[in-house]
Amino acid sequence: MSKNDRLSPGQLVFDASFESGNLGRVDQVSEIEYDLHIECDTNNPKYRLWFYFAVSNSGKNQRVVFNVVNFCKSKSLLRDGMTPLVCSRLRPKWTRLQQKNVYYYRCPRHNFSCILSWVFVFDRPDDTYFFAYSFPYTYTDLQRYLHSVDRLELPYYRRELLNRSVQGRRLDLITISSPENLAVEKELLREAGFYSRRPDGSWGLDVEGLLVAGSSRGSGTAGGEGQVRRFGKGKRAKKVVFLSARVHPGESPASYVCQGVLDFLLSDLPDLVMLREQVIFKVVPMLNPDGVFAGNYRCSSVGVDLNRCWTLPAPSWMCPTVATCKLLCLAIDAQEELHLDMLVDMHSHSTAFNAFMYGNAHSGNGDMAESMERQFPRIFDQLSEDFSLEHTRFDADATKLGSARRTMNEELPRTLCYTLEVSFFCSQRIGLKGGAYGQAEYLGLGASLGAALVEFY
Repeated sequence: MSKNDRLSPGQLVFDASFESGNLGRVDQVSEIEYDLHIECDTNNPKYRLWFYFAVSNSGKNQRVVFNVVNFCKSKSLLRDGMTPLVCSRLRPKWTRLQQKNVYYYRCPRHNFSCILSWVFVFDRPDDTYFFAYSFPYTYTDLQRYLHSVDRLELPYYRRELLNRSVQGRRLDLITISSPENLAVEKELLREAGFYSRRPDGSWGLDVEGLLVAGSSRGSGTAGGEGQVRRFGKGKRAKKVVFLSARVHPGESPASYVCQGVLDFLLSDLPDLVMLREQVIFKVVPMLNPDGVFAGNYRCSSVGVDLNRCWTLPAPSWMCPTVATCKLLCLAIDAQEELHLDMLVDMHSHSTAFNAFMYGNAHSGNGDMAESMERQFPRIFDQLSEDFSLEHTRFDADATKLGSARRTMNEELPRTLCYTLEVSFFCSQRIGLKGGAYGQAEYLGLGASLGAALVEFY
């Protein structure tokens, strides 16, 4: 840009060309008012909810009105008092905008569609301001966190590359258990064909091996003659818990919950030492890294809702991450000395308060299974003020076909399968709202999930 082309202070510059950023067209309505259009998900025009953008070149104490005008749905926690977030380069802590300056309403100028408006004053011309629907948690944030844990060299922690996304990003698999369990489990899985030798001589997870092991479930081919047998069989098999998050990329609070449970499971509390001896934890913290990177709300880079793809039998160009996780779960449960005991898939909810769970409804002879499935949410409710047993549901909703919870329960009926939902906004008990959630509250909810796992096992 030449000197003659430089903008005058107060001519705002909008930018979303950074990781997880999302902002489409900007229309200046008046000297102080701007209409903002959210970019739809990559290759899918249906979903528009997540936004995250920067504004610079403001004037001193410049007052503006921003209108987000093209949300994909009108029902929202925004009508219940939720507000967007703001931070800046000089003040990097995310804070919620004050409710008195935020409005969610049907606008005649936009065919009575629901729009979100807020008034904001830019107090420092030398600063760049960021606005977001919720607390961002990017793919890079996850990699930095996992690298920080790697450096601790904990003997009960293992990080592996499970697969890569369509665009080549890491699908990380974290395994947490006692050192002895980690060694025995890896040897069992290596002999079952889960691992293959890499060119550098090391052993790595093998997707083709997972496909063979998963398809052999119940056939007796997995765990054949000559394999290591140092866990029990049948009822004495070592229990495995599978945790996952961010299959829907715009549901960023789920990543904070997942990090909170990882921090808890990796702590050196005496109860955690005992838990790691009894249970093997498998954690996939980011199921949709491409969607997260692109700033999508619900879909992957190819425009697919990955939480409706769990019925697919094998990894493909469309959803390699989810399909590989499904194969991993099936292949683990195929081993006589391992049992996939629980699956928890973490999400964020844009219209509901509190944290709560969805479980599966059982018919016929499923009374015992349903009774077992209800125990864990009860424990969670006792340990966390933010978890609501009242809002927890057990259903067979046809719209959830293809989700992790529904699919894995159908294929592994002895596995307790849950969707954990956490509100984008706050908790509500007996009609009274609690304080708005922040990053610390989401991390704390993850710790409460870990405490519930301790109590359950």
